[in-house]
Amino acid sequence: MQDLDNIVESIKNKNLDNALKLCDLYENNKNKHIISNFRGIVFNLKNNLDLAKINFINAIKLNEQYEDPLKNLCIGLLKKKLFRDFLFYAKKLVDIDKLNPDYNFQLAFAFELNDHLDESLKYYETCVNFENKNKKKALNNIGSIYLKKKKLK
Repeated sequence: MQDLDNIVESIKNKNLDNALKLCDLYENNKNKHIISNFRGIVFNLKNNLDLAKINFINAIKLNEQYEDPLKNLCIGLLKKKLFRDFLFYAKKLVDIDKLNPDYNFQLAFAFELNDHLDESLKYYETCVNFENKNKKKALNNIGSIYLKKKKLK
């Protein structure tokens, strides 16, 4: 576990080349998914979104229930304006935890960006049913969608 902590410290200290070296040094069959996620984070911080994406996807392939690379990948895809891919991976997050309001918000936003407004409303409503940091944003986005649909009431 100390090995992974060393990688985290290098990432926090923006010593990204060292973090990559430590990833190579500490990787084994038990932690490959975690190390791939760390590599994705490092490449994301280095602004190499293509390599970040590859590493996040590798981590997901190694462990489909590992949420961190999915969350990180969604952020990167949103940055690159790859909205269809963002929608695909946001669905995977909700599949893992249907009651997570943050994941429901993210999926609703992904549907909205892909002009699937009815689906978007469904997931924003789910998000609103929980007390969470995105509740006000979800309510605002619901109002915006109804404006787009010209349903002012």
